[in-house]
Amino acid sequence: MSLLRYTVLKLFESPRGHLAEISRMVRPDRGTWVDEWVWIEERHVMTLQSLPERGGLDFEEGELHLAGYAGELRWSNGRIDTLSRVHVGKLPQPSRSFLELHLS
Repeated sequence: MSLLRYTVLKLFESPRGHLAEISRMVRPDRGTWVDEWVWIEERHVMTLQSLPERGGLDFEEGELHLAGYAGELRWSNGRIDTLSRVHVGKLPQPSRSFLELHLS
């Protein structure tokens, strides 16, 4: 079990990787939590950087479009990843390990 304090809130899978909405503790002394979207590929994890001035699901890296249990991550380079929502426990162990390394 990880000593990191985070929870996977939502998990989507695609042929190229997983997209997770997580909540993680950033200030243990104050119990401060933040919610973030994280893209997880084989040997690569990236926290999507939100664009507060645009709000919603717009990020520096692209736009996230969700409709129920499906969606698309439209990257700024033109790539589109089709997403399907899955149970949060379905994140494979190697991907979970890379996520935890990224968050540490």
